[in-house]
This record gives sequence, structure tokens and C-alpha cells, in this order.
Amino acid sequence: MAGNTSVFNPSAVALLQHASPHAVRAGVISHDWWAYQVSAGHGATLIHDPEPGLLYRQHPRSEVGRNDTLPALTARLRKLMAGQFGGWLRANYASLTPLDLPPDSRATLDQLGRMLNGTGPQAMMAMRRGGFYRQTRPGTTALALSALTGALRA
Repeated sequence: MAGNTSVFNPSAVALLQHASPHAVRAGVISHDWWAYQVSAGHGATLIHDPEPGLLYRQHPRSEVGRNDTLPALTARLRKLMAGQFGGWLRANYASLTPLDLPPDSRATLDQLGRMLNGTGPQAMMAMRRGGFYRQTRPGTTALALSALTGALRA
């Protein structure tokens, strides 16, 4: 969910405003990813329009940036295996934990905690049980590899 193309109704805005202090305290890096997690975790209807409404631009201080070139993918894999992605996941986990989530979302969040703190096999099992994946098959494979090798743990 790209933040620059997201539209929220008043209920979603109120939810995000209520949750935002937790994100600030936890040091959440990717605000658009976090907003997606908060919205989806509370049962919001999310609509993805496959037709782009604008061209992507990346500024020099982009924390994440594009992922559609070999150098960009290589840089992301390097960050993932170095534990940076695990740090982002832990920040998101910390920001979501205090929220009043529905039981199914709370169960998914619990699996995320197990994935972040478990040993390789435990983390992999939690990844499977939580249904965690990335947008592409290689991205999901990289996530599984980072869980298996402990790159997600603090």
C-alpha cells in the first residue's frame, strides 16, 4: 500500500490517529506499511486499483525506495539478511501490540511475535501459521530465509 496513493475514510483516519503515538514510540520506519497493517488489522476494506494514478518518484532520502531493478533488489536482500527488515518488523510489532485488535488479528500478531523471537524452525512455523508473505515469490523466499537463519531476531 503506497502511502502517497492511499485514501482513508474518517473512521480509518480516527483509527490511525489513535494508533500513531504507538508507532512514534516504537520508531516505525515505513508509515504506509504501518497504516496498511493497522487498517487491515482492524478489518478495513482495502481496495487496490491496478491502474497507476501517478508515476513513482524517489527522493534521495527514501528509506525503502524502489524494488524493481537488480541493484535495488540486491540492496534489499542485503538489508534483510543484515537484520534491518527484522528491526522494522519488530517496530511494527511493538506499535501494534497495545492496540485493541479483533481476535483473528491478535492471533496473527501473536504469530508475528513468534516469528520474530523464535529459532529457525520455530520462526518458519510461525511464518506459515501466520500466513506471512511478501508481494513476490522471491520476496517470500527471502523472508523465509531470514526467518530460518535468525536474521529477524534482535
